[in-house]
Amino acid sequence: MKRKITVVLENHFDQIWRRRYKSDIQWEGQNFVSYEKIHKYYIEKHLEILEKNPGYKFQIETPNVVENYLRNHPENYEKIKKLYADGVIKTTNTGYVICDSNMVGAETLIRNYLLSDQFFKEFMGGTPTIANRADAFGSSPQMPQIL
Repeated sequence: MKRKITVVLENHFDQIWRRRYKSDIQWEGQNFVSYEKIHKYYIEKHLEILEKNPGYKFQIETPNVVENYLRNHPENYEKIKKLYADGVIKTTNTGYVICDSNMVGAETLIRNYLLSDQFFKEFMGGTPTIANRADAFGSSPQMPQIL
């Protein structure tokens, strides 16, 4: 019997946890690259893999990561948009960034999801039906109503 194995590649990017977003930092003799560089590497490495493996698909965790990448690399806008349209790149409904829903109020959570809705409409044609709350340190009891 032939088996089909599906591997879902998922990443998790903390936007400001333990390192700077735009600039590298040196601490106790070690160099920590910025999240912006990590995001760029992640996206471009997967684009390279895709060129060699046409059936390959990957996920980018939050709209914020995609939009920051495209802000710095506008030449890739059409390519990224087409890959979303073809279902090669996916982003689950995380909100614009993954925030700790126990630390902010309902209005902040709603605004976070409204910001992501703009991205999803532009790149995916509508809001995803799957919400992802990776590494969010728990969820507010308001999340089902907000989603």
